[in-house]
Amino acid sequence: MTRMLFAIAGALALAACGSGQDAYSPSPGSDSGEGSAAGETAQQLPFGFRLFPDARVLNSFQQGLTVTIGSDASQQEIAAFYESELERLGWSEVSQRGGEESATIMLEGRDPTRPGKVLGVGITRSGEGADQTALSFIESDVPVAPEPPPEEPLDPLAEG
Repeated sequence: MTRMLFAIAGALALAACGSGQDAYSPSPGSDSGEGSAAGETAQQLPFGFRLFPDARVLNSFQQGLTVTIGSDASQQEIAAFYESELERLGWSEVSQRGGEESATIMLEGRDPTRPGKVLGVGITRSGEGADQTALSFIESDVPVAPEPPPEEPLDPLAEG
């Protein structure tokens, strides 16, 4: 879970810097910002990089958006709003990382109807102006542990 948060926070920090280049492959014919970075696509890193030898992709971002907003509200007020938005939209187990001492407040929600789906919302106060905040929304897949097989009942007649 901690690695997941660091991965999202790292992606949010890069997205907040605003390189202007997508970090995923847009879906053909889609203008909604959806993209895929799973399976073979995740093996192909951007800018010609190759995946580290013998490494396997454990998590990849599927879709995301970063916008910069202007507001006189505090970072905490903005985070509280998006925390309630996550809950309103049906995301459960909403948690918050970071706070007044942190440059980024990370919110994380899980969708109970789609195991393994996590939505991260990063709220980063921009250094360019006290009223500018970068909002990053990233949905990702987190590996879900398989259910253990049911235990067989003990046979009282079996020799032991």
